[in-house]
Amino acid sequence: MHFRELDPHTWSLESVDHRLRDLIRELQDYRLRLETKVSSRYREFERHVLEAILYSADFDTFGALHRISLPTSEDQNDLIGVFREVGILDSKMKDRIGVHFAQAKKSLKKLQRDTTSWNIDDVFIIPLMRRTRSLAAEARDLRAQRDKIFLPLRRYEEIVNSFLRDKRATVIEDGTLTIH
Repeated sequence: MHFRELDPHTWSLESVDHRLRDLIRELQDYRLRLETKVSSRYREFERHVLEAILYSADFDTFGALHRISLPTSEDQNDLIGVFREVGILDSKMKDRIGVHFAQAKKSLKKLQRDTTSWNIDDVFIIPLMRRTRSLAAEARDLRAQRDKIFLPLRRYEEIVNSFLRDKRATVIEDGTLTIH
């Protein structure tokens, strides 16, 4: 046996190796197509976020005051999740979201408790919370759409993992199949 035969850089690829490389490339392409679908959903969400700064009768009138309810921790977590997914969540932003929800709860409780003497600072939070709740609901919907888009890929991972022992296969963000 010659040393050259042991050098993996000189090995020729067999047809199985070529097919495996093609399948991995197709998996990467598929993952990127899924990401493209998700990206278009995020662009639509961003459009709604920008629209939310404009006047809307749904948010900016007192006629719908009775429909306002306290923001939930689910709303807060959904908003944090979207900030994380678009890459703008850091500790400062997370703190601002926490303050936002804490102030909203405080003001809304005060307004619901005492309907005769309202502080203008407490009233300002009402349209903002309507927007926040609307965007949080859209964030939940966006996450559900993302999960649905990636469901076939998750099923693929489950099938591959059913053949593995003590290892786990995942398709990472660049579409590479990793086994760890």
